[in-house]
Amino acid sequence: MRGAHQRGSEKTFASSGPLTVLKLSKADQDMRFDVPVVGLSTIQVMAEAGATCLCISAGKTLMFDRDEMVSLADQNKIAIVAV
Repeated sequence: MRGAHQRGSEKTFASSGPLTVLKLSKADQDMRFDVPVVGLSTIQVMAEAGATCLCISAGKTLMFDRDEMVSLADQNKIAIVAV
C-alpha cells in the first residue's frame, strides 16, 4: 500500500489529506476467478489510514459481513459508494 510503513507487526500510514479507496473490477476481468472483495478488515484498515470513502463496483463486488461493515464505516465516518 502506497504510503504505508511497516514497523514490526504494526503499520503506520503517511497521509497528506483525505483518502478514497477504489475497489473496482476491470472491464475484461474474469469474474469466475477474480472478484473484488471488501469486508470488516477493509474498513478497519481504511479507518487506521484516515480514509473517508470506499468506492466499489456495483453488482461486481463481494461484501462480507455487510451489515457489520456498513455499521463500522458509519462509526468511522467512511462513505461507501457503488458505481
